[in-house]
Amino acid sequence: MAVRWRDAWIVGGSTGIGAEVARALAADDIPVVVSARSADRLAALAGENDRIAALALDVVDRAACESTVADMTRVPDLVILNAAVYEPMYLDTFDAEKAAWMMRVNYEGIVNVLAPLARRLADERRGHIAIVASPSGYRGLPGAAGYGPTKAALINLAESLHNELAQAGVRLSIVNPGFVRTRLTDRNDFSMPQLLEPEDAARRIIAGLKAGKWDVAFPWPFVGALKFLSILPGRVYFAITKKLIRSQD
Repeated sequence: MAVRWRDAWIVGGSTGIGAEVARALAADDIPVVVSARSADRLAALAGENDRIAALALDVVDRAACESTVADMTRVPDLVILNAAVYEPMYLDTFDAEKAAWMMRVNYEGIVNVLAPLARRLADERRGHIAIVASPSGYRGLPGAAGYGPTKAALINLAESLHNELAQAGVRLSIVNPGFVRTRLTDRNDFSMPQLLEPEDAARRIIAGLKAGKWDVAFPWPFVGALKFLSILPGRVYFAITKKLIRSQD
């Protein structure tokens, strides 16, 4: 059943997919609060449309996340948790500090907002939360040694909370976009199948959430192929993904 939200809050929305979702919602006359660390980028985005408001927030700061949720007079109907950092990581660039930073932002940062948010919306028995993960979280892929585990953790987290939140009257969705042209994917040095523009990704995300989907995953057949790979036996999976290893000469 299609839904319409009174308002929305996007955490991690100053650029890329998050910014395009904010623009699309605002164009549909839905007030949007956008949060990120960069005050300058937030201000620039908010200046585009009077239905977009900026709320600076560093998701790594747990106390700030808790107070932000607590201080809201009303939590918006739709909350999209999209904060993320990314760096390709192969064996020759495998770095514990960088991997820990990705986990701190991409997983722990989302949890820092989700914990107080989920409790409050459950108490109010309303709302729709969308967590942006990635098909790279379905199963390990070469080059994703740092990023993929953070997205796998988010998918597992959403699956773990889905039924309890549903019983409390809160809808939870997971969003798994394929390759989208952003400043993050610009770091990739390999071919990205079915690469989408941020505007297209935003349109697909909003349509999927409006339809009430649990898993908003796109584009097919790319995502479908990864879903199929995720159920293969290890020896078959590794034989296929072996072809994806880049030369480290």
